[in-house]
Amino acid sequence: MADMTATQLTDFRADIADTNSAFTDAELQRLWTRCDGASTDYQRFEASKGLAIRQLLHDAAKFNDYAAGETEEKKAVIFDHYKKLYDGYYAPIVDALFGNKKQFVWAQMRAHPHQTRTEPTDDNGTTEGSL
Repeated sequence: MADMTATQLTDFRADIADTNSAFTDAELQRLWTRCDGASTDYQRFEASKGLAIRQLLHDAAKFNDYAAGETEEKKAVIFDHYKKLYDGYYAPIVDALFGNKKQFVWAQMRAHPHQTRTEPTDDNGTTEGSL
């Protein structure tokens, strides 16, 4: 599939609020290429954004909260924000990267109900073992 157009790159940066150029154009093109298994361009676009957010999430995991004097910063808030965003993009990422190529299926075993059976009787109409 083709690379992202200039318009798509601009839209992509706007959608993930990349105002500080967290990603180069080459990195965004690489994300786009990684999602070439998507069935539509929309799904590919959403999955690419999800991968970008996942990379930002991993980078935010390194942040620490700190307090110095009267200054206090809670960097964990950034991680929580990216985590919420990433959770929303998880399904498009899986669909784009794996498509319909499911490698395993989750199944659950459940017991079959016991059949009701009548006890065998002898010629006198009593069951075996009864007096």
